[in-house]
Amino acid sequence: MIAAIKAMITRFVDDIQPGRVECEFEDAWGKIHRFIDKTPIFTDGFLDEHSAYPVDGQITVKVIEKRPNSMIVTTGEPWHVESTKGETVFEVPAEAILPPVPRTNDLSR
Repeated sequence: MIAAIKAMITRFVDDIQPGRVECEFEDAWGKIHRFIDKTPIFTDGFLDEHSAYPVDGQITVKVIEKRPNSMIVTTGEPWHVESTKGETVFEVPAEAILPPVPRTNDLSR
């Protein structure tokens, strides 16, 4: 099942088209995971170095396993996103799961 997890876009990284930002979320154990990728991976909104941060975002994921109060997800599918530490599998609180927002922008990598 494809879903999304709530995330926070915390800063603008660089303006390589279409711009890259840092995004983070907290897992089921309270650990913060950070990602740096193209802005359209995390939001349909326009962000640049002049935007006010933090900004709500989300990371599209594939749910691997449902648990009573959490879910195991991978950010490796569908957009091949990995954390700054190279991680792609996470346990997140069930309330962090959202339906994915259809993207209107180009996500070609």
